Amino acid sequence: MPIVVMKFGGTSVGNANRIRTVADIVKTRIDPKKEASKSGLPVVVVSAVTGMTDLLIKAGQEALKKNLIMDQITDIHLKILEDLNLTEKVIEKDLENLGKHLKKIADKGDLDRQELDELMSFGERMSSKIVAAHLNSVGIDAKAESSYDVGFVTNSNYGEAEILDQTYDNLAHSLKKRKEVVVITGFIAKDLHGKITSLGRGGSDYTAAILGAALNVDEIEIWTDVDGIMTCDPRLVPNAKSIGVISFAEATELAYFGAKVLHPKTILPAMRKRIPVRVLNTHNPTHPGTLIISDEEKIEGIIKAIAFKRNVTLINITSTRMLYTHGFLSKVFEVFDRYKVSVDLVATSEVTVSITPNTAHHIAEIKKDLSRVAHVDVEEGRAMISVVGKGLQDTPGISSRIYKALGNAHVNVEVISQSYGINQSVIVDGKDLERGVKAIHAEFFE
Repeated sequence: MPIVVMKFGGTSVGNANRIRTVADIVKTRIDPKKEASKSGLPVVVVSAVTGMTDLLIKAGQEALKKNLIMDQITDIHLKILEDLNLTEKVIEKDLENLGKHLKKIADKGDLDRQELDELMSFGERMSSKIVAAHLNSVGIDAKAESSYDVGFVTNSNYGEAEILDQTYDNLAHSLKKRKEVVVITGFIAKDLHGKITSLGRGGSDYTAAILGAALNVDEIEIWTDVDGIMTCDPRLVPNAKSIGVISFAEATELAYFGAKVLHPKTILPAMRKRIPVRVLNTHNPTHPGTLIISDEEKIEGIIKAIAFKRNVTLINITSTRMLYTHGFLSKVFEVFDRYKVSVDLVATSEVTVSITPNTAHHIAEIKKDLSRVAHVDVEEGRAMISVVGKGLQDTPGISSRIYKALGNAHVNVEVISQSYGINQSVIVDGKDLERGVKAIHAEFFE
């Protein structure tokens, strides 16, 4: 049986029944012949209970108003414990420390980024203890551990902390002789000053990938509430299909261009070690989900999926200075760099550059600075549709099929951009997004 790291998201630990399902799934990953050794035991990573991070942030905001309110947070966790026939002693100390932290915020009248990270950490700290306690109650030897106690160390960029290199050696050493299933807090860590940090969006997935790379496991499992990565967001396209196998590059491209899949950063540690990542559904555990594998392996399928982004801003920069001159584009991108704004899409012609920034911040300032060297139009309310697949480069006729589908759906394409062999993106009017996405999906998947 392969050695795995298993990450369970908030919906997977959202109530007692779901935690029971988690226990059932974990049991299937334990080799009874090797359960007393590290080779037969999975490592489990958990997120906070569904919605808990938002409730903790809200409690912090109330504390700034001198309102120490944590009844809802307490009730949700105690209800889960009661339904699992566990005592409140499992998280008694955490609830006490949470109360102290909220009082500290109220007394200071300030909630800085580090204190916010510490406040948010209570979600994972309590869910990990509850899951470990339930595993023990059903006969699976388990131990809850905070990620920072087993070796996770980050810089001090609170809210979006980055892992330091020593983390990998720390984890390999601390978990080398584990004799039980270790349930580790996702999303959080500590910096070199001993302050709690958070890893930002997709933090628990990132935790799992780092653990997998450090322990050199056979596979990393990301348990969610859908049947793996889909050909499109099923909320927009109800008949979207699950993708069986996808490359790291394709998964990263989909995530970057708006698909609700793993955050690109979260799979980098696995990519470097060529460890497969499987996305699975806690509510449908027999479904094979999606396997994300190394880019070097042969993967069938020309188009893997369609991603999209709403509320896109399109900046068109026009200047005859571009014609037969060098250095103009560097001046354009210097402006975006000045405001620390990255871009999603770039398309150029002889005298025009079209750019979509990945944020709406500083648009007015960027337009003002660019207007010194060019004519600038800013168009709001646009949408981006991205078709992703490694077969785009080598398969004739794909582009014509995309634009024919859009044309038949009466969707006008304003900007076209294609990266090398993996992604083709178009900018359309926001009101045409749904019609355009459905038309392309029907062309390639229905």
